[in-house]
Amino acid sequence: MLGDNDGHRSYEDFAVRHVMGSLDESESSTFRSHLLDCAECRARVGELRSIASDLAEVERTERRERAARLVETKEREADPDDDAGLLREPSRGTRILAVAGVVLIVLLSIWNFVLRGQNTSLDAFAGALQESAEVINFGDPWTTERIAAGVQGIARIEDGQLAVMVRGTDDDAEYEVALYDAEGALLRTYRTPSTDGQVRWFGGPLPAEAATVAVTLDRVNGETIIFRAVADAPE
Repeated sequence: MLGDNDGHRSYEDFAVRHVMGSLDESESSTFRSHLLDCAECRARVGELRSIASDLAEVERTERRERAARLVETKEREADPDDDAGLLREPSRGTRILAVAGVVLIVLLSIWNFVLRGQNTSLDAFAGALQESAEVINFGDPWTTERIAAGVQGIARIEDGQLAVMVRGTDDDAEYEVALYDAEGALLRTYRTPSTDGQVRWFGGPLPAEAATVAVTLDRVNGETIIFRAVADAPE
């Protein structure tokens, strides 16, 4: 579901902060519960922990090398006739290049991780758009009850999948898709952006009690329903 894919992106940030130990108690509890059901996030946490472990090992190695060089320097100072004194400590430039190489490898690993996550999100988004188009073209229409001036809207359902498209929206505004039952009780809400003057939302399987869908415009002075459609009563 497209709404779920959008919501899942927040967990990508949670994964990084979870490994860094920067989640607060509430966020940590929420993310641990999410990990129980999400194999993708468990795999990402494992990869991030591996990267963090590599960084820690690099730091430990650098400390050991600094300590060894310090001991070697003191030994040479204590025995100036020792041939080892002819050996030069690696230059500052050499050390910087070595550290830069390690940092580059780590950054490439992180970039690969980010790209893989983005590709997964893009594939899911493209798949949702294709399914949405099929429902819009061939699904059964919900009856439009309200539509604001200057916009056009449609809602269609097929096999429990609901697609909503509203044209004439403002790409700089905040929109929300809300599902209600037959008594008007709110079931779920989804933050939905407007792109190229359109709000497109695709979701399913819908709750069995879902009977109304509304697209609202979130303004400072409150929300305005710009589109609302209801399911036809079963015959």
